[in-house]
Amino acid sequence: MYAFKAAGWFERQGVGWEAAVVLDRDTPDFSHLLGQRVTIDGAQHMCIAINHFEHSPPYRKGARIGIIVKKRQTGFAFAER
Repeated sequence: MYAFKAAGWFERQGVGWEAAVVLDRDTPDFSHLLGQRVTIDGAQHMCIAINHFEHSPPYRKGARIGIIVKKRQTGFAFAER
């Protein structure tokens, strides 16, 4: 399984949530991530899309990308008021 630390999370209206991460390897495409389970900030997610910020392949390790998932799972719960 692939593990990432998000620099930030952004809601993609009508799509899901995007985690801004650093690419883990050099790659010509994102087949190792698309449709795969990934761990982001310690929580498991299903990668449904990648935002490559209009960069062209090949994509280089260390480049910033967005991993888009359906739900953002956090490690804490909000207290009801």
